[in-house]
Amino acid sequence: MERSLAQGLGMSEAFLRSGQLKTMQTVALVPPETPSQVLSDPEQGGVTTRERALEILTAFVNERCANSQHCTLLVEDELLHSDDDYFRKTQFAAPVFVSGLDVYHWLHVRRDTSVREIASLLTEATSGYPTNMFLLTDASEQRVTGMNSLPSVIARDVDAVIVSAYDDEAFIAAITSR
Repeated sequence: MERSLAQGLGMSEAFLRSGQLKTMQTVALVPPETPSQVLSDPEQGGVTTRERALEILTAFVNERCANSQHCTLLVEDELLHSDDDYFRKTQFAAPVFVSGLDVYHWLHVRRDTSVREIASLLTEATSGYPTNMFLLTDASEQRVTGMNSLPSVIARDVDAVIVSAYDDEAFIAAITSR
């Protein structure tokens, strides 16, 4: 988890600086039948299929957001910068916001957000590693995307941090006790 966040953008940096990760519970988002010896090394593959991993991720996100009025899944784009020609010329399917040169893609999560919606967000936002996602609860879209949306401000609303693991076949989440 920390290794992925250490390679991330401003949001990851702000979150690590906040110290919140030390107080969070870490869970592997993998099929329940996954052998524990496989889980001991999050850099190795052989855990599940990408489709099943996305189903588990979607169920996790929907469950965490079930009682929240506003819930946003924010994904760092580790390759794209706001000064890239590609960024200026591309119409993205998911909304984006910029902080400095960093580009973030986001999705407003409803109680019935689909696997397809999350898969589309991830396909557009990340190449695989690091994949750093932040699940924000009770943070309105205006707060997330507003002019003053500095990563250090948004980091306060993090309910869960999700990173790719197991050779980009599955995910690990750190969750708050909320």
